[in-house]
Amino acid sequence: PLLELACVRCGFRVDADAGRAARGCPRCDESGRPANQALFVPTAPGLPLTTSEFHASMGTPGIDAAATQDTGIWRFAPRLPGARPADRISGGEGETPVVSLARLPDRPRGVLLSGKDETLNPTLSHKDRFSAAAVSRARSRGATVVAAASSGNGGVSAAAYAACAGMGCVVFVTPA
Repeated sequence: PLLELACVRCGFRVDADAGRAARGCPRCDESGRPANQALFVPTAPGLPLTTSEFHASMGTPGIDAAATQDTGIWRFAPRLPGARPADRISGGEGETPVVSLARLPDRPRGVLLSGKDETLNPTLSHKDRFSAAAVSRARSRGATVVAAASSGNGGVSAAAYAACAGMGCVVFVTPA
């Protein structure tokens, strides 16, 4: 599988689409030592980055790259937690400009610095990238509500993407 869940304690991996045990790693849970799992994304050279390359590498019917023209974060769909194309939510997140940071006074001489202007994402936050992927994945798995813990931007982003997906959203915050 391209995306796997890896146990943070023992390293045991399972296909990310297989879901996760209620108490994390199934191997550690059996031994009475529940442990969390984290998404493992391989970074081997030559790993396909486009949908067409992904389908070609998997031997599945390809999608004409000219016809799909995935943009934003979805151009990296093969590396994101699986969401069916019909369930993907996007407001153009990630299509933000690269800007020169040449005016930084402490920049070492001869070093060129650039950054992304994330204020041009739909909710003005870099967190839109995560929200688009997470809400799309939840929608693809049949969820009707998403939840987030946030002190600001993350909650706004999660709520906005959930609303676009026609889903409910619960945001947990700490008292001021």
